[in-house]
Amino acid sequence: MNALQRVAPNPSGKPGSGAILALTAGISLFGLAITIATHSSPAGDSAAAIFPPWWSGAKAFEAAATSGQITRLGAFPFVVVVRSDDPGLASRLRDAGAVLVLDPVQLALCDTPRPRI
Repeated sequence: MNALQRVAPNPSGKPGSGAILALTAGISLFGLAITIATHSSPAGDSAAAIFPPWWSGAKAFEAAATSGQITRLGAFPFVVVVRSDDPGLASRLRDAGAVLVLDPVQLALCDTPRPRI
């Protein structure tokens, strides 16, 4: 008998506590992402754009380049730091596909690991 055969189905047909916990965690993370996105837009001339994680690094790079000058890449291929003297950088990045636009100073993911000398 394998592991799937040993698990008894839920006779009530209602989702189990694991499914409820997963749903609650997902909703909480979504709410946190929305809160971060709406309350931490960058005020300066640079921004860290977080593109969808399933995008390739090249696609994120190309999308960010349409909004301003790329100054560095983040620790993940979908995080790009962009600078522009023109107003509206955050909205241009969102229009280009960024899921979140944050202040790069406050975002620890923007620092790529550097070897110690």
